[in-house]
Amino acid sequence: MRLDVLQLLLDGLLALARVEAGTAPLADEDVSAAVRGRCAAWEPVFTAAQLRLTADVQHGLRTRALPDAVGRVLDALLDNAAEFVPPGSRVDVHAGRREGELLVLVGDDGPGFPPEQLPLLLRRFGRAPLHQNTPGSGLGLAIADEIAHGSGGSLTVRAAAPHGLRFELRLPAAQPNTER
Repeated sequence: MRLDVLQLLLDGLLALARVEAGTAPLADEDVSAAVRGRCAAWEPVFTAAQLRLTADVQHGLRTRALPDAVGRVLDALLDNAAEFVPPGSRVDVHAGRREGELLVLVGDDGPGFPPEQLPLLLRRFGRAPLHQNTPGSGLGLAIADEIAHGSGGSLTVRAAAPHGLRFELRLPAAQPNTER
């Protein structure tokens, strides 16, 4: 195994251990700004991969979560999309309020996965059979799931219609910030 792959694996395991240990205090986070910022940062990667990235973000979304929770979860989801969604596809990010909580959706119109393989995506070292030999640690989405839970929320994945994937990050809503 190459040294850079081992380093990625170790970094991922350390991040996962910190989240599971609950050693990081919760902090206020501007979800609207985090989603806009991460989507802007990933735009060149998506353009190079011949993918279309769109963002629809409500103003004033705030949560109390692990530090940079939304940004770190989005990085994992967008990295996954950039790697596995085929060129010419579309990835849409939406952030808003629903039923007293914040909802950040990341959906794509790629080929998706068979329903029985979806639970593998959020497991440590989980790989769908088609991607067993893909480089990486297999920890990114598992760490994102732990960050969501450590922040009092959840991360789920399901099939999108007619094809593709849809990830849903749910976090508790904090009072909206009325300052601009």
